[in-house]
Amino acid sequence: MLEIVVCDDDIADLECAVTMLHKIFTSQKIAYHIEQFASANQMLENISNIDIGILDISMEELNGIKLGRTLKEKFPDVKLVYITSYEEYCMQVINEV
Repeated sequence: MLEIVVCDDDIADLECAVTMLHKIFTSQKIAYHIEQFASANQMLENISNIDIGILDISMEELNGIKLGRTLKEKFPDVKLVYITSYEEYCMQVINEV
């Protein structure tokens, strides 16, 4: 079973991402479990296993790039997907992460 965590401090975007993931994994008949968080710090405190992290880049308390680095330290095999509404962050993620 895939353990997926989605973190976005915009609740509407968070719900949209989770709904999309449910549709994808259900249609492909893939066993999965999704946890969602609106807070990066809360996410770090509450996860014990993660296969895929879907992270917003621009968050108030801890941005997605720093969060991704922390996740990679704790869970070296984690696969990360970044989401953002800001075009200028795309190259930053490609170049830094």
